[in-house]
Amino acid sequence: MRAAVMSSLIGAMTMVAAVAQAEPTTRQEVKVPFAFTVNGQEMPAGTYSGNGANAITVDNVGGRNGAFGPGYIQLDARIGWRLKAGPGRTVDLNADIINVTNRANFVNPTADRRSTNFLLLTTLYGGGQPRQAQVGVRLGF
Repeated sequence: MRAAVMSSLIGAMTMVAAVAQAEPTTRQEVKVPFAFTVNGQEMPAGTYSGNGANAITVDNVGGRNGAFGPGYIQLDARIGWRLKAGPGRTVDLNADIINVTNRANFVNPTADRRSTNFLLLTTLYGGGQPRQAQVGVRLGF
């Protein structure tokens, strides 16, 4: 019985090692589609630009979800260590970094051509957190 358990554990470790050696995947930004409208009617295909300092230019292929807004990337990281501090006691140390890329992620702009905010980037996802870091210590007993 013990040999069978050891054999399955070795097999599981081999499978984990094979997965760890797989080629890394490339992280791509997410593009959120939206549609251009005037009076509820979709606008024809073409290139559209907004007015103002934070305006963007987009290519509309026409139809519903024919244009894509600004991309969205957020990368958060956490690292931690557990140290033994005596019999039945541990000390956990951890560090968190939020928004490692420090990138502003904008919500899709207004796509109604009649609006004064047409294609202006005005709102951030989730309040637009800048890069932040925090450290923590936990005593377990």
